[in-house]
Amino acid sequence: MDLKVDYAFKQLFGNEKNKDITVVFLNAILAKSGRSPIQQLYFQNIEIGGEYEEDKKSRLDLLTRTENKEWVNIEIQINNEYNMIKRLLYYWSRLFSEQLKEGQSYKELYPVISINIMHFNLLDETDAFYNIFRLYEMKQKNRKKKWKNRRKRQKSRRKRRKSKEKKRNEKGLKQSPH
Repeated sequence: MDLKVDYAFKQLFGNEKNKDITVVFLNAILAKSGRSPIQQLYFQNIEIGGEYEEDKKSRLDLLTRTENKEWVNIEIQINNEYNMIKRLLYYWSRLFSEQLKEGQSYKELYPVISINIMHFNLLDETDAFYNIFRLYEMKQKNRKKKWKNRRKRQKSRRKRRKSKEKKRNEKGLKQSPH
């Protein structure tokens, strides 16, 4: 059975009988991004969109919901149709935005995780086996990095100063006639 084929993949990982296998599979992937392990998951309807006749309808490969109400969409793609980035963002945004009903607060939104398994190189910029992306503000991310580097440099300077002081004190003790 070739798991790169949608049907085979769904039969193994999208089947209630194999839920334990799916949990182990997802935890192995999610651990790479520092997420907490999934204990329980629930298979969901794979159709999104289409509330109105003219709406775009999409069929996801595998959609689950965790015990923490996180949505996990798993897509498998063998052929590069050169639309994957837009398609994946579309799926992610639909799952995120369709959570709320009229009158609900934005605080009631839960994370949406997209796992995309592709049999082609999506990003020419990297030859990494896997990539992890998150939505964040670039300047803030860079600011945090700068502060982290600054703290490292300060810590390093303090350590060097202490080391020099210790050496001076040891020299002073050796020269002292006491």
